[in-house]
Amino acid sequence: MKNLAILIVILSFINTSCNTIKNTGSKETIAVIDKWINAYNMHDISALKRLYTAEALIASPDFEGFRKVDVALTKTFADYFASAPELKAVLNRYVVNENEIAISYSCQGTIKNIDQGEPMLNQVKNDVMIGKRINIEVFVFFKLKNGKIIEEKSMYNGLAFMKQVGLMK
Repeated sequence: MKNLAILIVILSFINTSCNTIKNTGSKETIAVIDKWINAYNMHDISALKRLYTAEALIASPDFEGFRKVDVALTKTFADYFASAPELKAVLNRYVVNENEIAISYSCQGTIKNIDQGEPMLNQVKNDVMIGKRINIEVFVFFKLKNGKIIEEKSMYNGLAFMKQVGLMK
């Protein structure tokens, strides 16, 4: 978690026109970034799952603790994609070393549907969100082993999201 916080601070202060900050990874490691962004933008959960080991764990602000990759991707990303059918990830910057990747991307789209999501989140979702455009910066830290993701930790500004969708002023 300390490494993630340090990488987020570094990423936050680097000029957004610079896509690569540090690159000591192999071509295969760097290719994971493109494959992940492309699969996300195609809303292809199967292609995303192929980038992870079966035992991979994911932590997100959308749920407590870690979840197994299959449950996390199937449930969480399916909800995202159903809520904003044209949702896209626009890569801002990345940091790569041999077995770790940190990326920052802008998550952009318009809320068209209210997803079923997490039961706790359903308490705050309502029709005011429909038609609202989002543009949220997301930070993701991946750990890799043998070219596959074994762990993912993501963070985004939940307050900015709630303001953009009309749930807060």
